[in-house]
Amino acid sequence: MIEVKIVMLKKMKTICIAGKNEIAVNAVKYLADNYPNFKYCIICNRTETGIPGWQPSLSFTAKSLNIPEVSLSDLYDIENLVFISLEFDSIIKPSLFKKASFFNIHFSALPKFKGMYTSVLPILHGESSSGVTLHQIDKGIDTGDIIDQIIFPIDKDVSCRDLYQLYLDNSFILLKKNIKSILDDNYKLSRQSIEGSSYFSKKEIDFTNLKLDLNKTAAELRNQVRAFTFREYQLLKYANWNIYKTEISETKSTFKAGTLLEENDAFFLLSTIDYNIKLYKDYYDILWTASKQGDYEKVLSVIDYIPDLNLRNVSGWNALILSVYNNHQKIVKLLIQHENNVNIQTSNYKGTTLIMYAFTCYKNTGDDTMLKLIRSYSPDLNVKDIHGLTLFDYVKNDETVLNLLK
Repeated sequence: MIEVKIVMLKKMKTICIAGKNEIAVNAVKYLADNYPNFKYCIICNRTETGIPGWQPSLSFTAKSLNIPEVSLSDLYDIENLVFISLEFDSIIKPSLFKKASFFNIHFSALPKFKGMYTSVLPILHGESSSGVTLHQIDKGIDTGDIIDQIIFPIDKDVSCRDLYQLYLDNSFILLKKNIKSILDDNYKLSRQSIEGSSYFSKKEIDFTNLKLDLNKTAAELRNQVRAFTFREYQLLKYANWNIYKTEISETKSTFKAGTLLEENDAFFLLSTIDYNIKLYKDYYDILWTASKQGDYEKVLSVIDYIPDLNLRNVSGWNALILSVYNNHQKIVKLLIQHENNVNIQTSNYKGTTLIMYAFTCYKNTGDDTMLKLIRSYSPDLNVKDIHGLTLFDYVKNDETVLNLLK
């Protein structure tokens, strides 16, 4: 089947989207909707699972659009190929292709921060702005001529995770702005400046051995925490606590940098080279574990230290989902009351809704109390998951549940 698709690709102009995550998925959807007269294919990164998680899956999306997934070698003989790299993890060698144009959107304001870790390094280096850059792919690493660029500010409280989302959002804007000129072969190029150019390789940061360097100024310490606050991957630790944010005091430090001045349930107060700083404790893992295990008192004790009760873990489960699935009704009522959320519509990354989880709880336990409880908050029963299924598709012919839902 793949061989037939490759032959078809050779006969007409082809757009290949190579990469991952939201930017690649949004690009495929946008192009397929707005430029239907081209042939499309995708190449996924080596980390692709085909299952949507905290980021959407390019492979899953392509299958839903009937777009074939190919390999680099499948493209070598295709003429009139437009190759667009969007967080692609392989080096492209243009000389191996017959006739193709190559483009990349790099997550930095080139010529700054070529290479790796562009969500970390600008923050770590105290940059006040960054950007996304559309450029041609040449033999170098992010050295191709620039077509267009968007520059945006980095606020002093922006984390690595926040910056990554800014890259995703602005990259899609940049792509939509320039895609017609790329497809029409009607774009201008400018060489990257020599001045201000920088490059960082994978060896720049050892993510297996991340530690807070306390012998720094308050601003530098704040930047360290911000630069590695990416919950899906890691948070920096102090005294065995995950730290999710900092707050610099106006009080000058009079003790040795790194001295613990105070600890309470919310934060640690430390001295630095110049000003004292608060390191705020992260309670999400405690909340999620307690919600899963049904520890009401523990949930009650940490709930005031949770900035966003709807925040989901890497599997897409928030505290409410965990407590519903595991049939902990008292915790469910507490969470809903605390959020003042009457029409609850929370779901996981696969679109599985709370009422679907309540139904699963009923099926697992035979107890319909949770299902009745969630139904009482009037959720939309026709919301679809990523497979296009509603609650009624799950329920099927279960008359007891159907009557309850009515």
